[in-house]
This record gives sequence, structure tokens and C-alpha cells, in this order.
Amino acid sequence: MHRAEAGLATDILRLNTATSRLADHADWAHQLTRTAHDTLTAQQRQAILTALTRPLSILTGGPGCGKTHTLHTLVTLATTAHVTIALAAPTGKAAHRLEETTGHPAMTVHRLLSPATGESLFDHETPLAGAELVVIDEASMLDVQLASRLTAAVPSGCHLLLVGDTDQLPSVGPGRVLHDLLAVPAIPRTRLTQVFRQTDDSNAIVDNAHRILRGLPPEAAPGVFGCHPMNDPETIAAHVVDLVATRIPRHFGTTPENIQVLCPSRRHTAGTLDLNHRLQARLNPPAPDKPEHHHEGRTFRPGDRVLQIRNQPHRGTNGVFNGATGTITTIDTDNHHLTVTHHNGEAVPYPFTDLDELMHAYALTVHRSQGSEYPYVVIPMTTSAGQQLLQRNLLYTAVTRARHGVVLIGQPDAVHRALANTNIRHRHTALEHRITHQAIVAVPRRRTASSTGQLAWD
Repeated sequence: MHRAEAGLATDILRLNTATSRLADHADWAHQLTRTAHDTLTAQQRQAILTALTRPLSILTGGPGCGKTHTLHTLVTLATTAHVTIALAAPTGKAAHRLEETTGHPAMTVHRLLSPATGESLFDHETPLAGAELVVIDEASMLDVQLASRLTAAVPSGCHLLLVGDTDQLPSVGPGRVLHDLLAVPAIPRTRLTQVFRQTDDSNAIVDNAHRILRGLPPEAAPGVFGCHPMNDPETIAAHVVDLVATRIPRHFGTTPENIQVLCPSRRHTAGTLDLNHRLQARLNPPAPDKPEHHHEGRTFRPGDRVLQIRNQPHRGTNGVFNGATGTITTIDTDNHHLTVTHHNGEAVPYPFTDLDELMHAYALTVHRSQGSEYPYVVIPMTTSAGQQLLQRNLLYTAVTRARHGVVLIGQPDAVHRALANTNIRHRHTALEHRITHQAIVAVPRRRTASSTGQLAWD
């Protein structure tokens, strides 16, 4: 971790002080006026011009503040100017959303750094030799080690834009990279603060997200944001199953596949382990003509929603990475493997011996949902989750995963505890200090490629 953090600080300083590859590329202010006309706020305009004139910059802001429109305009402008762009995000779903937002190909950061096919702008001998602009969305999810590998691969003069929301949960892995970088005055940044009124039902979701950030309880909004107070965990769990299987599909004309349950914790009643078992039994019960496989207390059946929990760059055509979701489509008990069709449409085989890589995904922890977005979200809240998990940023992150509707169900005391708890567990990092004071311990950083194609350090 010391080696990763020291290397990350070195590369941040290198990138921030480099001579820009885009400095003489175009009159960006004039080009932006021609491209965007009057569709941008002053903050959005500043963010785009900073990304194109400074080799390192950060764009941050909450939901409804225009990050999506800003990124779309940036990529459109850069593409028109024939700038070579690389877009990535920490998870597959976040990368897919980034691609939809910008109309430009995007991939996971892991795949960008360690492509299974070798078809990437990245070359471990000549990192990102041809790229002029790299955009990383959902940067709050970057841990120290992944951020270190990323910045080491970006050549001096190439522009790097990190986009994220610091009010969300921090990365699952060690560090608080985006938070620490924002604490360094020398790094240019733009924070979008103007909240735009949306043209769809997401207004209530955005409004409640900002209420949560202010410590205020969310307000019910018919058809968009439901609040169902209940006290008995068993009743809460049963009601969650009924909401997913019957009530929400019937009311909104949707299917259970478009509904994601997000829990603060894994254990106890109404945690992910309990709800995955209940939801599987209701939505995908056993049948005489349905094969199944039992693995360490779990039962896998065709039709099950599953989540990849390990990085496997050599599984499938382009690798399968932590956070990828899919559906089990076949189980071959004779040849001892099952097939998962992932969200990108690729059917990937899994030997029965590798099923530790998969978990059921009818219900996920809020941490597992980072970087994803779902049409409808159900959030069960119980005090059994514990004070360390019942935090304001966790509730905020859960609510902002929804696109069309949210149902918050559970114990009012659990919601109030989460709203009041801003005492986020401290992470012991020195990244800000290393960058600000340039007190970086010299460590050898010789690039090597491991047998898996991963970028390693000696």
C-alpha cells in the first residue's frame, strides 16, 4: 500500500505539471461556444475548458447537477476536434452508462489496463501512447492501488479528467483517492452545484437525495418515492419480496428484473443473504424440468440473477470483472459447468469449481451497487445493520442508484440513525500530504507484466 500511494503521488505530480498535448490543438473557448451554444452553465463551461486546457482536473457534483450533459458536451467537442479519447469507469455498468451518455466507446478501468485481447490504447511498454484525453467516471470508487496503476499508465501531457461524487460511499478497497485529490489546492477542479429540474419522474429522487445530504428525512412522492415505516424485520423482509414480485411490477407495468433490492448489510433478517434466499424462492423456484447445482450452501438455477465478485481478465472474450452482473442461462450437470449471460450479451461458461466467483444478485449491498443504476430500487432499513453501516452517505448512495422510483421500507429509527450518522470511519491515508509537500519516499517503480497481463511493480 505504501508503494502504491507513493507511486500515485509521484504520478499525480507528474501529470499535473506536464506540458499539455492539447495546448495548441484548438481555440477551445471558441469551439465550445460553437458546439454548445447556450446549453451550458458557467460551471459546466468551466469544467469543459479546464479538462481541455489542464492536463489533470476533477469534475464533481451531486445528482441532477449536470455532470452527464457536461461529459456529453466534452466528448462531442473533443471528438469534433479529432482528439484521441479513452473513456472508462471502475465497473461494467458504470462504463456502459458512460458509453450511453457520451456516444463514445467506454470500458472498465481494469480492462483498459489489462485487456484480455491486447486490443487497447494501453500498452504496458508505452502507456497510452496515442491517447490525448482520458476520462474516468465514478472516480469515487477508485482505491489507491487501482488509481496508482491507472495514473502510471497515463503518459505526461495526456489529459486526465476524474469525474465523481464525493458524497457517495468511498471505494471498497483502501484509500479515499478522490477525496484526497480534492484536498490538494494545486489540482484544478470544478464542482457543479446548480440542480436542474428534470423532464421525468427523477425530480423526487434528486430532491430527496439532497434532503438526505442535509440530514433531513426523505419525503414521499406518489409514484416515485415511497416511504413505508415498519418495525418487525420479518414483516419488512416479507413485504420486500411482495414489492419486487407483485406490487411494483403491477403498479408500474414493469418486471422484477428491473427492480433491485439494496441493503445496508449482508447478515440478519432483511439483509442480502436472507433476501436473496427469499427472492430466489419466490421469483425462480425449483421445478422438475429445471436443472440446479448446489455449491457451498447456495443453489444455482437457470434464470438466477448473479454478480461477479472477482476480477478475471481471461474469462470470456474480454474478461469478466468485479461488479459485472448477468443471468444464469444454462446448467450442464453432465459436463459440470453453467453459463452466465452478462449484461453485454456475452454468454460466459463457469466450471462448477469456480462458482466462488458468483453470488446471487436479487439483493445487493449498497456498497456492491456503486457505479450502477437501476430503474427501480427497494431499500430495506433495519437497526440490525449496525451503526458502522447506517450512515448518511450509504442512504444517499442507495437512493441515487434509482432512475424512476424508490421504495424506502423499514424501521424509522434505522433511517433516523443513518441520517444523523456522519461520523464516517476514518481512513488513514497520506496521499494529500505526499502531493502537497512533495515528501514522497523514493521507491523502485519498474514496470513488468505478470503472467496474467496485470501491471506489476518490482
